Amino acid sequence: MFEPDLSHRDLEDDGASNAGAAWRLIAQNGAYQAYAKELEFMWRWIIACDGHVVQEGCSISLESSVHSVRHVLAFYVIASRPPVLGAHPI
Repeated sequence: MFEPDLSHRDLEDDGASNAGAAWRLIAQNGAYQAYAKELEFMWRWIIACDGHVVQEGCSISLESSVHSVRHVLAFYVIASRPPVLGAHPI
């Protein structure tokens, strides 16, 4: 089971009675993996790269978490591509 590296932040305690809920893999793209965890009042999601959290957020449902994560992952995938030689900046 995945447990994200949150040692650099005080995020281990989500403040919910089910804070021990397991992280679920909800998306994966290249080196990035996205996980969600159900809390009493929201779904918390994180995006990890090489075992380290690079983005986090929350959503009202699992479906909206997946939607949000896919949007953020699309940015990371594009941003991590090497620049194309001869391309003009936007």
